[in-house]
Amino acid sequence: MKFHVLAAVLVSVCVFSCGPKPKPIPDAGDEDAGADAGVDAGRVRGIDPSNGWTQVVAEPATAALTTNIGVEVSSAPDQFGQPLIAAIMRDPNGDGNEQDNRVIFTRWNGDVKPDGGTGGYFEEMKTIEVVGEVDMGNGTRQVSIARDAKTGRIAIAYVKGADAIRYAWSDDEGANFSLKTLNNHGSTKVMNPVLVFTSQGFLVASQQLNSSNSYDIVGEMTGGASFTVQSVTSAPFALAVDESGAPGIAWVQYTTGTSGGLTLKFLRPWATVPASVAIANSGAFDALMDSTSLPSVSMTFVGTTPRVAYHLRNAAPVAIDDQSIELWYSAATDATGSSWSTPVGIVRNGGSVGGTVKYNSTRYYQGITVTSAGTISIASNYAAVGTPGAQCRGPKWATSTDGTTFNNCSVPSTSIDFGGAWLSQWLHTPTKNTLVFYYPERANSVIKGGIVMWRQP
Repeated sequence: MKFHVLAAVLVSVCVFSCGPKPKPIPDAGDEDAGADAGVDAGRVRGIDPSNGWTQVVAEPATAALTTNIGVEVSSAPDQFGQPLIAAIMRDPNGDGNEQDNRVIFTRWNGDVKPDGGTGGYFEEMKTIEVVGEVDMGNGTRQVSIARDAKTGRIAIAYVKGADAIRYAWSDDEGANFSLKTLNNHGSTKVMNPVLVFTSQGFLVASQQLNSSNSYDIVGEMTGGASFTVQSVTSAPFALAVDESGAPGIAWVQYTTGTSGGLTLKFLRPWATVPASVAIANSGAFDALMDSTSLPSVSMTFVGTTPRVAYHLRNAAPVAIDDQSIELWYSAATDATGSSWSTPVGIVRNGGSVGGTVKYNSTRYYQGITVTSAGTISIASNYAAVGTPGAQCRGPKWATSTDGTTFNNCSVPSTSIDFGGAWLSQWLHTPTKNTLVFYYPERANSVIKGGIVMWRQP
């Protein structure tokens, strides 16, 4: 399958389903996606990963502090509900120069280990490409991985340098990858690419710096259809598909008028009436919140109805002991997303320190799933207040059966205090969650820094 884009960007906050005849993106790398194409390419399920905590890739204790394995990590389930993982390895040789930063890939293999042992294992990390210096500050999501259930294709979208969006794909279960450069429409900075497989083909969206020094979200499909959302913030946005394969997008928009602040919005690209809908508004709060609580949004679908979890300050904040709610949940009332439920604030439970209740900041990342039984789960990164061991620890994990009352503490039997950076969350069975995230703490005697996974028993 070759990926195509429109020759010109459609400059509008609305979306369009037609345009100039699409042109193929020229090849810009190895052309070997794998000859053994197919839904599973002969792969066997084998043994599933263990429930609870698993160290996917550990940062060596002797590695330089500038060497980080798993930054910007993204994960997705394969055909067996086992993890596919892509991330950035920062400064592999530890010399402080990030020109050798690289995108890496690994996946779970439930078959016999290379040394003949049993029990399954994560495959040796594969370098997809050296990407050089990439913005990896708080509030970025520079890597996205997905799998097409129809064809078995594994795809990764990522940023190379400051101004290149790259697309890597494999049709042989990750043994070989092909690479292409996607269109940045002349932008000097691109960030936060997201890719999904829709009923109409591959769709990638990314934020691209415009001449007004804000960002546009540009989404383009295999068949050439595109959409553009103008003048958005640099906060990570959400792109997901419903059970019919139709996409939806949620993002944080600069608010016009005297109220200022931000608006969380939703849109169905290529809908009959392509109008965006406001889910929530931050009112007159600072447009980018504060340095430790950046806005972001994650989305999932129940059938064809979208639901979101997000970080955003609110015009009338819910406060408990002067600790404003940071993390919110809302559900659309129908598949169009034309109206949404009143946002529900998720309390920042943190346990007791010296008899005083402390509340943890959940910061700028989150994931969301809804099980077949209707249980909503929202996981998030956090920073604890007070003595770490007395907190609920991390990552924070809020659950609800009705969407109005959430229990929020941490995943069971956690050995992690401050954790969940670049967290991704999905269901490995209809009722069980998988969390994959970057953990920066190397001194933990139980789980080392690097890429960490938790599977719900």
